[in-house]
Amino acid sequence: MTPELAAAIVFIFSVLALIAIAIDRRALLVAGLTYLGAAIGYAIGGGRAGPSVAFAVSMTLALLGALVLVLGVGWMALRRMLIAHMSASLANRLPPVPAP
Repeated sequence: MTPELAAAIVFIFSVLALIAIAIDRRALLVAGLTYLGAAIGYAIGGGRAGPSVAFAVSMTLALLGALVLVLGVGWMALRRMLIAHMSASLANRLPPVPAP
């Protein structure tokens, strides 16, 4: 993996995360977690093997777990914010957002 590829994976995952939040489908996000984990692991480990591999794996899993936890807890709030910034014609085509 190269730094450019890792950055591209993070960017694509971010775009897919916004789409997943907008259409209220968590499965779209879960599908990309393995790729995001590989990119995070590469960034933490520096792309080299050695004694730091265990640290890179544990930090990657901790970061992915924290991301899933934050998205799970704040899903509806994030969705409300995202839908509020969309045009009305697009927002009306998406599943409704429950009131707080």
